Amino acid sequence: MPFTFSLETLLKLTKEKLDLLREEHRKLKEELLREKAILKDLEQLKLHHRESFSRKCKDTVSSLELLSFQEFFAALQGKIDRQREKVFSLEGVLEEKRREILKTSLNLRLLEKLREREFNHYKAELRRQESKRLDEFGQRLKRTFSEG
Repeated sequence: MPFTFSLETLLKLTKEKLDLLREEHRKLKEELLREKAILKDLEQLKLHHRESFSRKCKDTVSSLELLSFQEFFAALQGKIDRQREKVFSLEGVLEEKRREILKTSLNLRLLEKLREREFNHYKAELRRQESKRLDEFGQRLKRTFSEG
C-alpha cells in the first residue's frame, strides 16, 4: 500500500495560497513603487514651481498672478497629500500581505513536518511488517527442517 498523507489536500491548498499571496505581494510592491514615483514627481513639480514663483516675485507680481499661484500651490499640495495617503495606505496593505505570507509559510512548514513525520511512521511500520514476515518465514523454515 503506497503512502498517502492524510492532509495532502490541505498541504496542496496551502502551497497554492502561498504562491498566490507572493504574487499579490509582488504586484502590490510594484504598485507601491509606481505610486512613490508619482509622489516624487509631484514634489519635484512643486519645488520647480516654487522656484519659478520665487524668481517671478523678484519682479512685480499682480494680485491676480499671486492669487493664481496660491490656488495652484493649494491644488498641488492637495494632490501631494492625497498621493502620500495613497502611498501610506499601500504600505499598510503590503505589510498586512507580508504578515499573511509569514503565517501561511509557518502553516506550510508545520504541514510539511507533519507529512514527514507520518511518512517516517509509515516506513517504520513497513519495516516492522517486513521483519514480522521474515520472522514468520524463518519460523516456518525452521519447522520444515526440524520435521524433515
